[in-house]
Amino acid sequence: MTKVSTRPVRTAAQIVAVVLLAASTYCAFWFFSSSDLAFLSCQGRFALFAATFRCRQPYIAVILGAAFLLCGVGILFTTRRKNRNGSAL
Repeated sequence: MTKVSTRPVRTAAQIVAVVLLAASTYCAFWFFSSSDLAFLSCQGRFALFAATFRCRQPYIAVILGAAFLLCGVGILFTTRRKNRNGSAL
């Protein structure tokens, strides 16, 4: 039986993790931008279930950014390589 290399899978997962971290950064910028734009029209009150979409955008950006960040960091931690002595490197 031949041994299947996990290196391509690990590399692909790490690329996905970097893309997810970039998306998380984009969501952080989206949060600051949307909260600045919606501050006057929403009187500084943002809610996930607000009547207008503009007042919902900051919360949507935070939720998506947190999800992307957790998934990206989780993938990076699960794909790290271990040395022979068992410590991760």
